[in-house]
Amino acid sequence: MTAPSSIPTPLDLSGDAPRALFSYVCGAWVRGAGKPTSLHHAVTGAVIAETGTGGIDFRAMVEHARTVGGPALRAMTFHQRARMLKALAQYLMAHKDAYYPVSAGTGATKRDGWVDIEGGIGTLFAYASRGRREFPDETFHVEGPTEPLSKGGTFVGRHICVPLEGVAVHINAFNFPVWGMLEKLAPTLLAGMPAIVKPATVTSFLTEAVFAGMIESGILPAGSVQLLCGGAEPFYNFLALSDWLYGRTHQTHAISRPRLRELLLEYLTEVLNHPAAAVDALTKHDALNSRRNSKEDGPQRQSRRNNQK
Repeated sequence: MTAPSSIPTPLDLSGDAPRALFSYVCGAWVRGAGKPTSLHHAVTGAVIAETGTGGIDFRAMVEHARTVGGPALRAMTFHQRARMLKALAQYLMAHKDAYYPVSAGTGATKRDGWVDIEGGIGTLFAYASRGRREFPDETFHVEGPTEPLSKGGTFVGRHICVPLEGVAVHINAFNFPVWGMLEKLAPTLLAGMPAIVKPATVTSFLTEAVFAGMIESGILPAGSVQLLCGGAEPFYNFLALSDWLYGRTHQTHAISRPRLRELLLEYLTEVLNHPAAAVDALTKHDALNSRRNSKEDGPQRQSRRNNQK
């Protein structure tokens, strides 16, 4: 991978000087290695960009989102995240004229571009409004009434919603390179979860342009968004396991830890053909570390419970 010194420069849409597209990985603009894929202007046929994802570490992207972006977003209240979306929408709207010539390179008419660009920005405004109107100025959302849990009413409970501690991976279609990105990012960021954006390669040069504006604005917390322009190779192992788990269990969540360990053993040995002894030793080591970390975090979790009472 190589990295530019600053935000990528605008594309030369004439095709006289095609440049490589950049991905935004772990807080830096980087260019993938290996044989690039040429991207063409949809009207003139000229090569205007090249892209690739060789050498990009998807595992590092996920870790960066979980350890940097996630905590920063979860520390914000719903109203703070909503105001962040509004500020981002205002910034992009102020710079919208720069995106229309790039949109034309995807084959979009002015009206098509309006739906994609300003429609996408509009979703940021919409979720910003709903975030302030429908959610409290807190880091959690109280859901439903108080539930009695004992006969005499001495023990009651109430559900609260808090952000998931993970990362959303958005794989978007070619025909809405801006709207497809922003309409997914809006609820994701409002909910306090970081995201990795993977646009369709053929029109990713427009996504890169708008994403560069998002980063240039300085509005979003570090690690909250990342971009992967090019082929989906870094996703293959990650998504292959997810697809296999769903095909095997028909579940997307609520798989018990012992059952998940059994499934991982099966996947690693029977699908990926890793030695059974090595896989068994590795999963036992991970289970031991998990129990150790749970014990170490126990006092902190109890302290948080006490503070919430």
